[in-house]
Amino acid sequence: MKKSIVKNGYYIHSEGRSSIGVARKIDYQIELLSRHFHVRELEIKVANRKIGERIIGLMPLHSIPRNYDEVLEQMQSPDFVYIRKILADKLYINFLRSLKRKYPECKIVVEIFTYPYDKDEFLKWNTWPFYFKDRFWRMQLKDVIDRFVTYSDNDIIFNVPTIKTMNGVAVENITKVCRKNNKKTDVINLIAVANLQRSHGYERIIKGLYEYYKKGGTRKLFFLRCRRRQ
Repeated sequence: MKKSIVKNGYYIHSEGRSSIGVARKIDYQIELLSRHFHVRELEIKVANRKIGERIIGLMPLHSIPRNYDEVLEQMQSPDFVYIRKILADKLYINFLRSLKRKYPECKIVVEIFTYPYDKDEFLKWNTWPFYFKDRFWRMQLKDVIDRFVTYSDNDIIFNVPTIKTMNGVAVENITKVCRKNNKKTDVINLIAVANLQRSHGYERIIKGLYEYYKKGGTRKLFFLRCRRRQ
């Protein structure tokens, strides 16, 4: 009986560990992937830039310089790469093309953690240059990646087939906050298992509660945030 060969993969993110919440998710995802594959983490970093280079980098046909060549050189015969989404620009597309040319059998999977993401990513006026840049270049992703990973119900995103999944949490690392069933119907109990960041959509809950109380709702609200075990 032949022994199965463990596939070799790389988990790639762009300075994701600058955020505590994202760093935890990276750790969880790598831990899960490592149960089935040999996975190594690689980080794409933004290069130091002068003010003029920063301004030019905002233009749709220009790019934010990152250490793509260094990351590509560190790879050794990958069977797959898993990339946390990076806003598309020319250098990013070129990096993916170079990866595909060097390792044509390598499967490239890109995670979109919010879709559609335009309103979340480009809500503020100072992010609009990135909106036009991403709109221009993301349509070329269909030529260089194999799948999007999405938390939405979309089968196709930007003409790329998707892998649909859902957010999860390692429950063994969460301290219990509810020790018995609470059957009270005169209260609203909310439990959060994520950091309180804009991308997590807490404003939607707040808006819903506002509408509830505006229409005469009377139930008391209790909000509990789960903590990760140290």
